[in-house]
Amino acid sequence: MGIILRAVTAFVSLDALRLRRLSSAQIIVLSFAVAILVGGTVLALPISHAPGHRVHFLDAIFTATSALCVTGLTVVDTGTVFSRFGQVVILVLIQTGGFGVITLGTLVAFVSGRRIGFRERMNLQAQINSMHVGGVVKLIKRILLLIVLIEGAGVLLLLAPFIAREGVSEGVFYALFHTISAFNNAGFGLYSDNLVSFVDHPLVNFTIMGLIILGGLGFIVEIDILSHLRQRNGRKPLFLHTKMVLVATGLLILLGTVVIWIFEWRNPTTLGPLTLPTKVLAGLFQSVTPRTAGFNSVDYGQMHEGTLLFTMLLMFIGGSPGSTAGGIKTVTFSY
Repeated sequence: MGIILRAVTAFVSLDALRLRRLSSAQIIVLSFAVAILVGGTVLALPISHAPGHRVHFLDAIFTATSALCVTGLTVVDTGTVFSRFGQVVILVLIQTGGFGVITLGTLVAFVSGRRIGFRERMNLQAQINSMHVGGVVKLIKRILLLIVLIEGAGVLLLLAPFIAREGVSEGVFYALFHTISAFNNAGFGLYSDNLVSFVDHPLVNFTIMGLIILGGLGFIVEIDILSHLRQRNGRKPLFLHTKMVLVATGLLILLGTVVIWIFEWRNPTTLGPLTLPTKVLAGLFQSVTPRTAGFNSVDYGQMHEGTLLFTMLLMFIGGSPGSTAGGIKTVTFSY
């Protein structure tokens, strides 16, 4: 982990890398490329592999790319092929990708006492989609606190079901891994069937969905909502951007749920055999997760073509600007 953090910190130091002429967008792309290379190299080491398994360098690079870019695509089974060390590396890449390489590097530099220059603040503004350069470091610290609180709550909620299934030590790690993966819209899971075995578990489903939605709303939106709620007299209205994100997110979740119910309600290989409450829950879960999270509680391979087509539309739209999700973004789709 020290190798990855040192690499990230080095990229924040533009003087050391002599990259002053690169734009903020170029620096972000280059930072991700180096982080992928470092992460992929670590994942290719024998220490990252479970006993009896070997991950080729290309597969390791693919996994590192998918984790850092929080896509959730995998070519090997994360839960069985990688060792606990390898899974922790994947977890760090997911968290780094969701938070942002430049952002994480800035925090490391800030903690170490290094001054954050104007150029670096511009890079931060570009990465988190902030509207202003001024106060961006303070904003980053508020985002970090928000992440800690949300992910901490997610872990606490998932502890009981995962400990009941995996035991205390394994259960704690499973709760942590799936919380970080869900909040960062990564979709990586430690079970070979993803979350199919939890299709009828309300606590797991609602916790994962809550984390996905909070990760997909965007940090700026969440901070704006918190600021609005703190104003008891209601003088501070929500940004137009926040209102658009909330409306678009709610409508997409509702529409997706209804469409999935229509196509899959009687499908004998997906929702068909489930009880009424589980059908409702599974339809809702499959509506929330496609917009870049990647989890599933039913077998996507058995869904009707109409469901898959609509799911692709949800994936195309994705989450909201400045969030951990991908896609063209809800605000762009709204326009």
